[in-house]
Amino acid sequence: MRHNRSPAVNLRPSRTHHKWLLEDRAAENIAYGLGTNRDTSAWFKNIVHRGLYLKAVGGQHEPCGACKGAQDNWLHLWRCPVFEPIWTSLVDLVNELLPKIQGRNQAEFSPEFVYLGVLTNRHALPRSLALLHMITWKFIIHDLYNGGQSEHYVMDASKTNRRALRRYITRIHATLREFQLRILRDTPKGRTVDIKGTNTRLSPVARISEGGRDIQWEGNMGRYLQAAGAIDPKPNEEGTITSGGDG
Repeated sequence: MRHNRSPAVNLRPSRTHHKWLLEDRAAENIAYGLGTNRDTSAWFKNIVHRGLYLKAVGGQHEPCGACKGAQDNWLHLWRCPVFEPIWTSLVDLVNELLPKIQGRNQAEFSPEFVYLGVLTNRHALPRSLALLHMITWKFIIHDLYNGGQSEHYVMDASKTNRRALRRYITRIHATLREFQLRILRDTPKGRTVDIKGTNTRLSPVARISEGGRDIQWEGNMGRYLQAAGAIDPKPNEEGTITSGGDG
């Protein structure tokens, strides 16, 4: 279920929490983005609303549930060596997809980016990438929970990332299905179905092909998904990696 309005995500500077201000765009990514509550709630509850943070400052001095090599606290979590490869690869991907501003990359490995998806220009990630950021947190939080339930649970960053990416692909495909249903509903009534708005929401990671046949992934995004083992190579005649089609 979607929110009817943007939730109040206005994180003001404080001594106990984030030292940055999250602009309204990030709240809009939750309320009007591409994901469902199932995709965004783990990040919203545990990161934005500080569920993990408050647990960490509750007087406990336990080691990190992932790496066991540092105290389990807010200063450590964003750079925990178990999950750091996921975030650094996401930073690299964002910088490949978004243009530089005054010669500077838009993303960098920092607590602002890891926790909130805030870029170096203080803006939030575009909606398609914000969804990937939130889903990544969802599966990291799943790992942390499962690790807390069983001492035999092994956390593997590559597998965590693969699960997150496969869920992300499912959500992008859902956008394609929604567009295809609009075509089936509106075309018989003589209405024109505009693809531009949907593709704007999917930018810069992908676009829906003309006629709504399939998802065409941006080159760097397609290669990223393939390298992670989240998608099978399916290039079209132009060499563009596609998915979600009927064949």
